[in-house]
Order: sequence, then structure tokens, then C-alpha cells
Amino acid sequence: MLTELQAAGCAFSIEISGGRRIQPRNLLDLDLPGEAADTVWRITVLSDPGVQHPAPPGWSGSAGQRSFHGDGFVVEFKDRTAQARHDPSRAGAAFAAAQAAVFSALRRESRADLHAAAIVPTESAGAIVLVGESGHGKSTLTLRAITAGWGFLSDDLIAVFNDDAGALALAPLRRTLRVAESAFFLLPETARAGQWNTETPRKMIVDPEACGLGHRHSRARPGRLVFLERGDSKRSRTISGGASFERLMLHSPHLAFDPDAKPAIEALRRLANEVPAAIASLTLDSLHDVATLEDLLA
Repeated sequence: MLTELQAAGCAFSIEISGGRRIQPRNLLDLDLPGEAADTVWRITVLSDPGVQHPAPPGWSGSAGQRSFHGDGFVVEFKDRTAQARHDPSRAGAAFAAAQAAVFSALRRESRADLHAAAIVPTESAGAIVLVGESGHGKSTLTLRAITAGWGFLSDDLIAVFNDDAGALALAPLRRTLRVAESAFFLLPETARAGQWNTETPRKMIVDPEACGLGHRHSRARPGRLVFLERGDSKRSRTISGGASFERLMLHSPHLAFDPDAKPAIEALRRLANEVPAAIASLTLDSLHDVATLEDLLA
């Protein structure tokens, strides 16, 4: 099974065998419209019963030819190719192998993968980056922004990098939204029959383009960083660039352990140093309030 995907200015040719449960189009939701990509990575995903399972997972090899051993899979990198082999008896190992290959390839192209949402205010060139743990409101605020007419990139996963002009840029790494049951009322009727995820907390997977939900940007400049926390009252406080960088690294944990991720780490450091940041404590009710979006701009 062969597919061509694109993300954050990089193109991927991915061939999957022995993993029919993987749907390439939704492998990592990377089939997003955008400018033509000059960089092409070729990734193969193979079934291999002989794959060993070292503990803990980790990297080996030297620059230019490294291997990553995960739980039931191994990925070998050389030039701009990656061969991922997985144990067919391990549930989810094929997907994990493909995912590790793609994200590691992005890091080798100086793209930092960040667990964050990004929403774009009306008539604004700067995106608000929402960073937080699962369940802290990234997807709900993204959906609230969409229904208020804002643009968006992703509700959970973005790339941070320097574009060809040297400017700091953001790009989405996931097409779909994960909508909590408490935010269902924000969805139109046509979007309430999506697929449930298998993670916790329980959320519905919604394709915003298929449902006609808002305008997705394929790229944006960062304008503000907001670290989300849940609290019993609504309040916020600004933080320094150093504190912002520490928090960003916590939400991109693979960067710290990838020996070839230094350029990607520098992209996160630049984001922290150049973009104003705040910690926002929000109640559940405030996630549904349009006024909260305006507060994020203040």
C-alpha cells in the first residue's frame, strides 16, 4: 500500500505492507494542502516477526545512520529514507513504527512536533498557540474558535520551524478534531456521527473539512503562546521566555531524547524567546464562552 503525504513543507512517500489496518490517508492526518515540497522522505513499513523488544526504547548508531528501537518495532534511518519494521503480533506496533518514522523525519528537517493547538483570530496574521495536557481544553477552545469564525491549524498537534525566508512558522500535523462530549453542543448536527477514539478521555473524531467547519490554514505565524491549566476560577499570568521554553519541551518530549533533534529544539527555543507567553487557568464553563477567546488576545 503506497501513499504520498505532505506536512510542514516536507513530502513523504510511505509504503506499508503487512499492516492493512493502517489507513495511510489518516496515518498521521498529514495529507494537507500547501505549497510544493522539495524535500522528500521515503518510508517503508514492513512486518517482521524477528523484531526484538529492548527495554527501555532508545536510539543507537551514529549521525547519518541511526536506529530507533521502540515497543515492538525498529526504525532505521539513512539519508532521507527510513525503514520501519514491526512485530505483527504486537497490537498497534505497525502504526507506532510509521508514526515514529514520520516524526523523526520531521525533526531531521528541523521541524519540532508540538502537542498543541493553533487558532487564528479573525483578520489576524498571528496564531494563538494553545499548549496543554489532554483534557485541558485545546480541542474545545479550537471548536469554539471555529464556530466564532476564527481560522485554525490543528486542535492537538502542530509543527514549529523556520520557513524558507527564516521566519518562524507553524503548520498542522493533524486533520481531524477530537471533541469532548461536553462540547458536543458546539457541533452542527451533520458532525455528530463521527468515530470515537480509543484513548482517555473519550472524544469523538471529527473531520472539520468534511463537515464544513471553518477555514484551516496550512501555515501561520505564531502570535501568542498560552499554556492551559484547569482551575476553579478564570485567571492568567505572563511568564518569561525561559519558563516558556521549559514548558514547550515538556509538550514535545521526544525532542530531548532524539540525538539529531538539535535544530528542532532551537525552533522551540526561538518560539519561546520571540512570542509572548502566558499561563491561563480556565474553568470548564469558560472553555465554551466566546469571551474567553477575546481574553486570549489581551
